[in-house]
Amino acid sequence: MNMAFPLDALVRPGWQARLALDFACGAAGRTRMRATHRLGPLAVQKAHYPEGEVCHALLLHPPGGMVGGDRLRVDIAVQPGAQALMTTPGAGKWYRSLGATSHFDLDFRIESGATFEYLPQEAIVFDGALGASALDVTLEPDARFIGWDIVALGRQAGDAAFRSGRLAQNVSLRRAGVPLLIERAVYAGGDRLLSSPLGLAGWPVVGTLFAAGPGVAKALAAVRAALAPAGGPSGASTWDDVLVVRVLGDCTQRVRRSLEVVWAALRLAWLGRVAVAPRIWNT
Repeated sequence: MNMAFPLDALVRPGWQARLALDFACGAAGRTRMRATHRLGPLAVQKAHYPEGEVCHALLLHPPGGMVGGDRLRVDIAVQPGAQALMTTPGAGKWYRSLGATSHFDLDFRIESGATFEYLPQEAIVFDGALGASALDVTLEPDARFIGWDIVALGRQAGDAAFRSGRLAQNVSLRRAGVPLLIERAVYAGGDRLLSSPLGLAGWPVVGTLFAAGPGVAKALAAVRAALAPAGGPSGASTWDDVLVVRVLGDCTQRVRRSLEVVWAALRLAWLGRVAVAPRIWNT
């Protein structure tokens, strides 16, 4: 006998995962990392110290991508004076969905005198994906933050264009409870805005770097000089102790390389710190 089941009954409900981390100053000023809560397949690799007191951490999601219905959340507390950098081991992926939306939420709280850098590798949005991400950063008045986001709409190889689906992204930067930046971007597959000069003008990869903290405006000239050879449309601006950089390109490698050069210039001009790339970037 043939039996019919609702489609939702044949599809797994998705991963439910949460990871909470704490970065705090330890002996001799070196920042220590510890996980305070873990649920599901989110994890963090052992910390590395390629530049002295700055803690380099690797955020892991073993399933390798987001499938319809997944809900992931990462909460990070950077304690007073702590210095930390976090990246990911490879490209993130938003896979085709049968109807459920995947969610990835990040909440960073950066305390007095602390610096946190969040530099994940690119995220590929497959045709038919349904995703929503939120980045909420709360800073104390003298805290500093650098973060970037690289989104590839579809795959450049194999003519896998982003013709359907949707990715909604929300970014919020606040200092002492006061909004510095509230931004929302929605990428809808097949939308004319993706090809319009008022939107992405046909470029399939968009990279954005955000920096917030006292004195960041002084790095604008260095950042713009670093952007000059980007190859695609790019720009940088500052206001209210916030700096935003955008780069468009035809492949993730070029956009990422442009942001790496910008990051190195920003780090030196603003933080007075030479850029030391996470070693995973070279593997």
